[in-house]
Amino acid sequence: MSIRKIGKQGIINQAINKKIDKMFTDMDIRYCEAKLQGICTVQPITRTHRHKRDWYKGKVIKLLYDSSQVAGVCLACHMELEKSAELTEKVFDEIMERRLER
Repeated sequence: MSIRKIGKQGIINQAINKKIDKMFTDMDIRYCEAKLQGICTVQPITRTHRHKRDWYKGKVIKLLYDSSQVAGVCLACHMELEKSAELTEKVFDEIMERRLER
């Protein structure tokens, strides 16, 4: 079995993930920002976006790593946010408010 080469989109995704990771480090984001009651766990954080991936297609690529469009959340919260665009928007608004208070 051979190892498949990474494609153009994969290379772009790797570069974006590095920028997001740097942003999280610079902003000292180490724990879940969503903190959904009854769901949040003490797991490593994942990158989650305000919108589904298709929403970003055709737009400026910088939006994928803009601090208003991405948050660090635990996997359990990430999975819950995936279920509802309304909940995602509400949680992102709360996260952005907390970031401003820092």
